[in-house]
Amino acid sequence: FEAKVGPGRLLVCASDLTSLKDAAARNLLGRLYDYAGSAGFNPQVNLAPEAARELLAAPAPVKTQQPEKP
Repeated sequence: FEAKVGPGRLLVCASDLTSLKDAAARNLLGRLYDYAGSAGFNPQVNLAPEAARELLAAPAPVKTQQPEKP
């Protein structure tokens, strides 16, 4: 997704393209960089900085319960 946040612009990709080694991932990452650096990158949605922080914060670890032993 993309958004205006304060005076800046934000482009988020949910996949960690930097850790993938295949050509498709490298191509997509390059195209995202090209897009983000172009005049065409002009998000229309405004996002409050607090909302951006909340969206991008690392989630709390999930607590799992161990099955009860019979």
